[in-house]
Amino acid sequence: CRYNQWKFLTNFFYVMFVASWIIFRIGLFSWKVLYSIYTESVNVYDCHWFHPFLTSLLSVLLVLHFYWLRMILAIAFSKCCHGKEITDTTSPAKIKKTKKRI
Repeated sequence: CRYNQWKFLTNFFYVMFVASWIIFRIGLFSWKVLYSIYTESVNVYDCHWFHPFLTSLLSVLLVLHFYWLRMILAIAFSKCCHGKEITDTTSPAKIKKTKKRI
């Protein structure tokens, strides 16, 4: 959508991306997965050595989700409030061609 200059669809899909990120990555992940790890699986895997390791890794993943959400919302805030045009750093038109050294 962005390359065809369809600004409405680009903004619409970005809003859908942010909403799905908040719902699934922040909401359902912390509610279903982490809640189950902390409450229900303690009775089953209390003596197993892998349980604290898995719990800590999933908690770190939730912290990363919040960090990425902060970055996503910062991009949305700069677009909405400041009106800055967001440039795509992965665009093939922006990549400089480098010369091969022999």
